[in-house]
Amino acid sequence: MNQQLALEILKTGRNCFLTGAAGTGKTFVLNQYIKWLRENNIPVAITASTGIAATHIGGQTIHSWSGLGIKDSLTEWDLDALTQKQALVKSVNTAKVLIIDEVSMLKASTLDLINIILKTLRQSGEPFGGMQVVLSGDFFQLPPVVKMGESLPDEYASVFAFDSFAWQEADFKILYLKEQFRQQDELIDILNAIRERELTDDLKDKILDRVGKEVKGEPVHLFTHNQDVDALNEKKLLNLSGKLYEFPMELIGNKAKAEYMARNLLAPQILKLKEGARVMFVKNDPQGRYVNGSLGTVSGFYFEKPEVTLDSGETVLVEAAEWKMENESGKRIAAAVQLPLRLAWGITVHKSQGISIDSASVNLSKTFVEGQGYVALSRVRSINGLFIEAINDLAFKVNDYIFEKDQTFQEDSERTFKIFSNYSEARKDELIDNFKASASSKKKDENLPTHLVSLTLLNKFNSLKQIAKERELKEETIVRHFEKALDEKIDFDISHLQDFENINLPELFRVFKDIGFSKLSPVHEKLKGKYSFLQLRLARALYRQQNV
Repeated sequence: MNQQLALEILKTGRNCFLTGAAGTGKTFVLNQYIKWLRENNIPVAITASTGIAATHIGGQTIHSWSGLGIKDSLTEWDLDALTQKQALVKSVNTAKVLIIDEVSMLKASTLDLINIILKTLRQSGEPFGGMQVVLSGDFFQLPPVVKMGESLPDEYASVFAFDSFAWQEADFKILYLKEQFRQQDELIDILNAIRERELTDDLKDKILDRVGKEVKGEPVHLFTHNQDVDALNEKKLLNLSGKLYEFPMELIGNKAKAEYMARNLLAPQILKLKEGARVMFVKNDPQGRYVNGSLGTVSGFYFEKPEVTLDSGETVLVEAAEWKMENESGKRIAAAVQLPLRLAWGITVHKSQGISIDSASVNLSKTFVEGQGYVALSRVRSINGLFIEAINDLAFKVNDYIFEKDQTFQEDSERTFKIFSNYSEARKDELIDNFKASASSKKKDENLPTHLVSLTLLNKFNSLKQIAKERELKEETIVRHFEKALDEKIDFDISHLQDFENINLPELFRVFKDIGFSKLSPVHEKLKGKYSFLQLRLARALYRQQNV
């Protein structure tokens, strides 16, 4: 199945499991779907099985969102306690779509508990309380944790999410992506052969030929254990001469949620750098200069910011980036701000999930679970960028039970493909329109005061100009709408607007704090006309919003 058809099926509101080999674009499809949902005012809860996976898609863990937390079971008292949490009940009932990424790491029992919680909080006997549920992941990758350091033999087969009662009840349509977008050479054949358990001696030899290969450049070193990673990075940084620079992470919004994000980001809470340090970017650049996984070397520091020379030859002065957690309506509730870098001499296979790397030196001598080798080998874009220090036989293996289930997934996906492909365009449009009509939270504009209509567009647009154009009003009028909403103590968020990019907010906020915000003329005069009155008015609204 290709990405376009998978996206069309998602838009019909069916419960779906989106899967496929590494590099087929599962995250891309999810992001496209999330974008479409927000454009159509359909509240979506974005979650994942782990904190690391959640940060990759801008969400939170399913355990946190559902209120399950660390519990392995639920009593009637537990469920009743959850119904008393008004914020949780509101959040769960607001969302029309639930996305759970990296579902391979979610135990069957956990998915069943989530199903029970949603039925209870939404007061519905339908699967997951009547929400559309979209699961995504690849069961050939890292499995649920059952026992520390153990693989999953046959007797543990029932731990996988697809064996849960909830999975059967929800009747997930399987969307198995086939097209490859990451690897570009024979590595595709090797990875697919590992998945299909058709690894020939010739293909295996192509991997073994990379063992002891002369390493070119400065690749990322992938290890199966944290202690090996920490030891390498600390040793390499210590051996560099020159000044040590430290960059602390800034946390914004809900303290507990922001701290949780900080613990699970690939970017460290305190980034330590020296000139000559090998680094990896851990976030895509909006300007396209680098992507999550791009490698480079710190070539200097300017204005207290690191300059990184990418392996491609381009030099980038690195600015701070923001990772945010959003609620069902797309409003930011917590954020972490840090340079999108981490030391990249070494990284664990676990933390490498979800990124693509140009060049990697892999040590799989301590592989301890099926799928770990597959994850490590699938991180690189090309076999020419793969260098293997050591490898054991377990690195080539996949779980027997998963292999059999994957064959079933492919067959189910093919049936879904044939059925949906035979639908006329009119029928597809009808199904999509029906879902939009039933799931959209948008109220008719004529039933809302004009300033609240402007607020409804904040989830759809990211600039004043776009909102003003949509409403056929002046930008100044839109900002006045924001101010009126603030006067009414309405909760909304304008911090995502691009209009703030050319405004030095800390400077303005200091002036507002000193002078007050009742009049703009003194602020305009103090700053010698540096900003227009429109910019001042918008910044004042943000200042008021953040200092309620």
